[in-house]
Amino acid sequence: MKKIGVLIVFLAFSAQKGKLIAQVNDTSVRNVIELQSEIDSLKRMVGDLNNDLQNIKDDVITTRQKSEKYFEILDDKTEDEAELIEDQRSKNKRVDDLLRAIREQPGQLRFNGSATMSMQSPAKNTQNKSAAVGSFDIYAMTSFGKGTLLFFDIEAIGGDGPDQYFPTFSGLNGDAGNTQDQDGLDRLHLLEGWAEFSVFENLFTITAGKVDLTNYFDNNSLANDETLQFLSGAFINNASFAGTVPSNSPGIRIQTTLLEKFYFQYGLSSMDNMGQAIFNDLYQAASVRFRLFANSPWETNFRFYGYQSPVADDAQGYGTSIDGKFFEKYNVFVRYGNNNPNLEISSGISESWSTGFSFLQTFGNRGINFGLAYGETLPFDDAMKNEKQFEIYARYRFNEWVYASPHFQYTANANGSSKNYSLIGLRTHFNF
Repeated sequence: MKKIGVLIVFLAFSAQKGKLIAQVNDTSVRNVIELQSEIDSLKRMVGDLNNDLQNIKDDVITTRQKSEKYFEILDDKTEDEAELIEDQRSKNKRVDDLLRAIREQPGQLRFNGSATMSMQSPAKNTQNKSAAVGSFDIYAMTSFGKGTLLFFDIEAIGGDGPDQYFPTFSGLNGDAGNTQDQDGLDRLHLLEGWAEFSVFENLFTITAGKVDLTNYFDNNSLANDETLQFLSGAFINNASFAGTVPSNSPGIRIQTTLLEKFYFQYGLSSMDNMGQAIFNDLYQAASVRFRLFANSPWETNFRFYGYQSPVADDAQGYGTSIDGKFFEKYNVFVRYGNNNPNLEISSGISESWSTGFSFLQTFGNRGINFGLAYGETLPFDDAMKNEKQFEIYARYRFNEWVYASPHFQYTANANGSSKNYSLIGLRTHFNF
């Protein structure tokens, strides 16, 4: 009986142990399944994270490529090589290039700027008539989508330049024009502020806001920028045209192209910047531009324009501006302007013309851009003499940010008188 009892106890224990083992095995299987499920879930999470990281990496690379493309403009060689501009929005070529780049990056707001300092003194400075000018510009630009631009240029200028001592018809420093108040406090002012829209696949370009008409009419790739090219006003814009065009004011400009060779423009601008009665006393200008031998060593731009001023019973004038390059190194320009009798009395200028050239000479791995120009301004009064101006400069580029150029200017029959002036100067320009 004892043996039978022990056997029964053993069998019962074995059965219970089997149940426990089965339960343990079932629990282990469930744990393994759950663990495998968690591992699979972690794998999916890791895969998703890898995809997200790859997307972030791609976005970073794309953004970096766009930024590099944008900032490569700061090292663009167009300033020294004087390449011709197909469509100008500013006298500053660098600003033009930045505006082209920003159109490809809608939604991004960019800030850039420049500073220019110049000092000019008579060659025989016996009366201490040296003059210094400093200007500072902040550019803000963005695009709201395809074919749109918004641009602001905020400027401050200190100094009126040598013109306070040596008056001429068109000025000896186009960058001068003090913005200080009577207390000597430097003030910023809005030089330009406009929006631009291109419609119908860029068939029409419309620019509206506070505009500078000289950016679009009488422009010239070699003689149009007082911060990097010639200082004399006669070689920044045609004296006949510049003597009539209003300062930056509310206006509009419309441009269209034909066969990518002909460019037609029409512009309107208020005669003052008050923002009142802006549809009264409107200055009008229209132009056609033709590009010859495009994208070749002989590329040339011909511009013909006319303008009408509400001053003196809507008096009119016309002009032409030509620039061309030869052998990709030598560049020439020619300008001519003429005002009709009513307008010449109002502006004081009957005719004006100028011509010049520039070329880049390389020394080692550095280049110096040389510019030379000569022009004459004819006053409306036959009793006055024709003013004659000559200027030569050599611009050295230290790097993509810094330029320096010595200048020599000679003016004969200044302001129609018998006075002659000789000035030497030094200009430095910084991009940032």
